[in-house]
Amino acid sequence: MGACVDHCRIFTKHRKCRSFGAFFIAFLHLLQIGRATGAGDFDVTVNVDYESFLNRSDLTWEWDGTAKAPAPYGWWSMAFSGNGMLGAMVDAGNITATEMGSLRVAIGRSDVEDDRMPGSPYYLPGRTTKCNRPRLPIGYFQLQTKGQVVNGSMRMHLWNAEITATIFTTEGTIHATILTHTDKDLVLINTHADGGERASLHEAWQWTPIQGDSPWAHTKCDGKAYRGNPPLYSGFANRSNTDFTTQPLWSNASYSTAFATRTEPDGSHTLVVSTSQPQTNANAYIKPYGSASALAAIGMVEAGLSLNFAAFRNTHQLWWHSFYKASFVTVSDTQLESFYWIQLYKLASATRGDKAAPSYGVYDHTGPWFTPSDTCCPLFNWDMNFPVQYQMIFASNRPDLGRSMTRLLTDPIVRMNLERNVEWISDIHNTPTDPDLILSGPYGLSGFRFQQDELVYSQDYSCNLLWVLINYWNLYRATLDTAMLPDFYALLRASVNHQVHLAHKGSDGRWHLPPMQSPEYPLCSLDGCAGGDTAYQLSLLAWGLRTLEQACALLPGCDDARHALFADVRTNLAALPVSRDAAVGRGRGLMVSRDVLVNTSHRHYSHMLACWNTGVLDWDNPDDRQICLDSLDNWHAGSNKGACVQGPSGECHPSQDMTWEFDGFSYPASAAFNTRVGRAAAAWGNLSLMLNVVWPARQLNWACPHDNGATWPGSNDSVCKGASMQPNTFQGEQGGDGHADPTSETPLAMAAALQDMLMFSNDANDDFKVFWGVPDTIADAAFYHLRAAGAFLVSGKRTHGRTVFVAVESMAGTPTFTLHVPPDWVSKNVSASLAHVTVTPAGTAGVVVVHGLLQGESVVLFVASERPAPADLVLEPSEGNPRFYNWWGLHPQGAGRPAA
Repeated sequence: MGACVDHCRIFTKHRKCRSFGAFFIAFLHLLQIGRATGAGDFDVTVNVDYESFLNRSDLTWEWDGTAKAPAPYGWWSMAFSGNGMLGAMVDAGNITATEMGSLRVAIGRSDVEDDRMPGSPYYLPGRTTKCNRPRLPIGYFQLQTKGQVVNGSMRMHLWNAEITATIFTTEGTIHATILTHTDKDLVLINTHADGGERASLHEAWQWTPIQGDSPWAHTKCDGKAYRGNPPLYSGFANRSNTDFTTQPLWSNASYSTAFATRTEPDGSHTLVVSTSQPQTNANAYIKPYGSASALAAIGMVEAGLSLNFAAFRNTHQLWWHSFYKASFVTVSDTQLESFYWIQLYKLASATRGDKAAPSYGVYDHTGPWFTPSDTCCPLFNWDMNFPVQYQMIFASNRPDLGRSMTRLLTDPIVRMNLERNVEWISDIHNTPTDPDLILSGPYGLSGFRFQQDELVYSQDYSCNLLWVLINYWNLYRATLDTAMLPDFYALLRASVNHQVHLAHKGSDGRWHLPPMQSPEYPLCSLDGCAGGDTAYQLSLLAWGLRTLEQACALLPGCDDARHALFADVRTNLAALPVSRDAAVGRGRGLMVSRDVLVNTSHRHYSHMLACWNTGVLDWDNPDDRQICLDSLDNWHAGSNKGACVQGPSGECHPSQDMTWEFDGFSYPASAAFNTRVGRAAAAWGNLSLMLNVVWPARQLNWACPHDNGATWPGSNDSVCKGASMQPNTFQGEQGGDGHADPTSETPLAMAAALQDMLMFSNDANDDFKVFWGVPDTIADAAFYHLRAAGAFLVSGKRTHGRTVFVAVESMAGTPTFTLHVPPDWVSKNVSASLAHVTVTPAGTAGVVVVHGLLQGESVVLFVASERPAPADLVLEPSEGNPRFYNWWGLHPQGAGRPAA
């Protein structure tokens, strides 16, 4: 397609005709002709050729089989596509000592999982979800070439959401375009060739199905007791010349993959592939294909055969082109800018708000890109990973992506399980510890549920659900969609009620919590847990009690019978455990529990949630700020810019450094904390560190001995198994190259941290900070329509280190907000573009209260003596550093490779 230049104009005219105005506003947003602000001279314009802009962030691959340019292999170097449920993983595939591989397209689907339920003879009591409800493999297509592969290249196009590849052989050239259609559960692989490769192209893709057994059968599931699923079988649908493979499950359910090839008008060939959702055979007409899942997969492929590739490609691209324009971010750090846009692509490929039950397309660690390796995390970890993965959705102004989470949590069966869990708890020691016991419903289809979780109901981690519900609340706060509140309130009340049940009132009149775990800090042993009142649990309960009261006030007729009890617990909840005496780096600040200091390296920030997104401690309150600062500095022990505290002989050693066990996700959390306090250089340094710890060149030294002379914080030492970014922007714990645990939370958290640096929104109230995390070294930064709590859309521009303007639009009619002005405005007077909008100092330097906005109206704020000219109100991409254009991917000068 040709270049698409987007001119988004924002004007400020009061609309008297509200009904027509609302329609017109919606229409303009669909066209991406923004409305924001200006009375005549104050029209903010976004002038972006999105195709050209995103092209420089495309991931690229080049390989010739040498050590300098190896062929991509495995999840760590794959290209990827997805539609929120179905996905494709593209690499070179079958690599041998004499062959470098061609192209392999592996198929993934987020809801393809086993369902061995309690009562089934195949259920393993006491085992985890990796044995009874694991993600299951599907299979892959390998490109068969006539000649021997000489070299190859690949590009993952963000703008068009497709992967193109070229394979050169001794007989000719093969070109492929691969996409996962945005609306249809179809993977489309279009190929054309020249030379001797042309003749056999119509049958070039060889399908290899993978038996659908747990990848952990022999490592986590007691191999002798685990019984694999029935053998898969293949068939053929004569009516459409469609092949299919079906994997039966012991529950009488199955999943199937179907595929067929069509010849296009231009002579190219398109392989049409679909994998169905697992389903039972009950009440389904399944002859002659043997299963309802095969019937569904074949039907989808037949629909895919009815239109040519160009038609499907066009509708696919229309969705993605609209998606990207919902907001805009550009910074002069090209490496980070590209990383951010890749995360947006990844997120929309992994989850959507309109996918089918029972999984609703919720993004677990691996999303639709599960590979059958013995890894830690193709499930939901509620003690950090799952809550963190959804954080970037809200500011990105793409709230629909978050609906997958809210729809899943309010699914009738899931909700019944969550609420029922409270009734089971009469004493903490009687809490069910087997995660499978939480399921209800008959054995069979109801097994395809959300419960891929080993922690949310554990007696050691009783409050994890509250952390997930913060994202639910934040989605409401970002949209003010009141239709979300009834279900949210029911879930929140059940979770708060659970915690209140566990609490007891002490002789001091305070409500205390029993000994519990704080994620990943060694509090518990066979003899029990050390101390009670963990900061983790107290912070989440305090947030839950406050939010429960706020949500009830917003619900008509809300009259909770336990309101008085909840109010008493909120008023008299035990104080957060704080140490003010210990030296920084050895326990000062928030403690893990009332008896345990943070005096050893701790990659998790569970003890600091009061300073995170709960709003329990306010960084703008001097006393709270000091506690948070002490906690942050203690956590880092003085190495807050990613630099190690050197030991006597220059090495990085645990005795000198509290960050030696930091993992990937520790650094975006550090960046977010540093942004809140205005330590912009430290915040940017935290992200820059992770951007440059890319496998295989470098990795973090987590759990390394640190006395072997390894360079901190990255290492070439193959013995070290620290975390690292991957060339395709996924993260691997314990290294890469297929030996790591693939995870997604760190890259997505890094993108959310960048949003915070540009515009941090306080979800507890309608205030936000602009450019607080942008250091002096970043001369240019701009953003358009980042969404803030209170349903505001915020835009801003910084040029040559100077903030030009901040624009704020009230989507839901919230008239007032508080702005913590950019650091370079602190001592200056701020003016507004609208005469009826007031800007009033809040009593604290650099903080103003802006009042008077109407629904759909925006205001441009600027330094009174620096009124922006019309040209200053144009937002355009930063030129950045061309060296980092297309840096991500696997090629000789790219990510994970040393510069020449």
